[in-house]
Amino acid sequence: MKCKLLILLILLLLPVLALADTHTVENENLLLTIDDTTLYMTVTDKVTGKSLASSIEPASGKLTGWKAFVASPLALDVVDGQSVITKQQSLMGNEVAIDFKLLDNGADALVDFTALGVKVKLQIRLEADSIAITMPKDGLEEYPVSKGVDKKTGVESFTDTRVCGVYLLP
Repeated sequence: MKCKLLILLILLLLPVLALADTHTVENENLLLTIDDTTLYMTVTDKVTGKSLASSIEPASGKLTGWKAFVASPLALDVVDGQSVITKQQSLMGNEVAIDFKLLDNGADALVDFTALGVKVKLQIRLEADSIAITMPKDGLEEYPVSKGVDKKTGVESFTDTRVCGVYLLP
């Protein structure tokens, strides 16, 4: 009997453990749920019960191409060095570190694209009947990242990534 109760308890706790990285903020009208590892969000209208997702639900692992762009709450157009051709880089298609801070009315997130040398601050706010996702004026930082030491010259080289465009949640 004790074994069956223990198994039942474990089965009941599995959904809670799976959502360990999900945070909820609410007001009179809306319920906002944010995953702090992907910034995937859902907004639920408390009156109608209807929910809206921020993007397609992210899959586990790194995505590529248009799937990464569509699943990402943040994407960048960047150039490297003297190039004039932009490359699109997304949160779901890159190695990122997210510093997430939950607030009473939303969250702040600092997204560090570690391989690119770009940090982006995001402010996610739950308002009376909507949500606002913004990047503050000082919310973009570009910094050099080592590419390694050239074996022939012995000189270390660094990234020269410049951001040309920022795409936030639709």
